[in-house]
Amino acid sequence: MSVETHDRVDVVPPEGTPSWLELSVPDPGRARAFYGTLFDWTFEDDLCLLDGLPVAAIRALGEGRGEAEWTVFFATDDCDGAAGRVSAAGGRIVLPPYEDGTRGRAAVVTDVLGARFGLWQGADLVGTRLVNGYGTFIFNELPTAERERALGFYREVFDYRPSRHSDVGDLVRPDGHTVASIVVPHLLEEPPEPAGEETERYLAEMKGSVDLPPLDAWVTYFAVEDVHEVLRHLTGLGGWTHPQGPQELPWGCLASARDPLGAAFHLVEPWDLI
Repeated sequence: MSVETHDRVDVVPPEGTPSWLELSVPDPGRARAFYGTLFDWTFEDDLCLLDGLPVAAIRALGEGRGEAEWTVFFATDDCDGAAGRVSAAGGRIVLPPYEDGTRGRAAVVTDVLGARFGLWQGADLVGTRLVNGYGTFIFNELPTAERERALGFYREVFDYRPSRHSDVGDLVRPDGHTVASIVVPHLLEEPPEPAGEETERYLAEMKGSVDLPPLDAWVTYFAVEDVHEVLRHLTGLGGWTHPQGPQELPWGCLASARDPLGAAFHLVEPWDLI
């Protein structure tokens, strides 16, 4: 796979930028076989490489430690300080700040809604070295029914600025760059009346709908050249996707997917790579 169209990351990204990905699974060998074929990744220890550069990690999930999942890590120049802000804003510390060898200092936390994410203070490993190209992540999104509450949390932790558009949940760095979004799936935007038990029941039903990505969980978009072709490989490798197939959107062709171990992610064939 050519990486000429990718953005190469050689320095630690600014505070609050999604900068690293880790997949926790009970069977790392099976995950490597799947993603190696899907994205042309190679592997060195727990690192996933594209053109010899780290783009993610796959690590073993201990017995009884939850479900397989992708975790996005946000860049910080002070992991301990960021973890303190998470706690102060109502989040929870899952793994307190720790040294990941010489790669950097990290922590795993949850936000005020329970969505899991990581903090990454890069050292020898600044983070994902290739982004915004085929076989790498291109965007991250948090679907939730409580967008304003989530926005308040992340702005407190990372000092994001309000979006120029009040009706969207973009996370905007102080330099004006949008790095992620918090979105309300359209089926949740106008729950039926009256409010109360009926609304709560409606939201509970929607959270379990196969038409929606998991709520209150960060999801990563991986760019691919041909989403239909990749989906054929994905299902042949034991992964699965929504039976209705990809969606044609103004900015690209999107498909929700899970790997054979159950970890959720999105595939996107962007009309123009960002």
